[in-house]
Amino acid sequence: MSDTIAYHIEKLAKKYRNRTALVYKKAFRVEKWTYNQLYSYSKSVAAFLNKNGVKKGDRVIVYANNSPDWVA
Repeated sequence: MSDTIAYHIEKLAKKYRNRTALVYKKAFRVEKWTYNQLYSYSKSVAAFLNKNGVKKGDRVIVYANNSPDWVA
């Protein structure tokens, strides 16, 4: 068993699929992400980091406004 965030996101996506994972206000509208969308986005972020040389054990900092994008 793994305690990584990626592991838990994948596990939740398999269990809850199209159920709502996140609800947030973006500008003047409310947006929702399903668990599948969250998992897909997290895989995209991981691929981007990997492609740009970030390896397991490296530390990455995100300095930005609060956003659901950073959950992934």
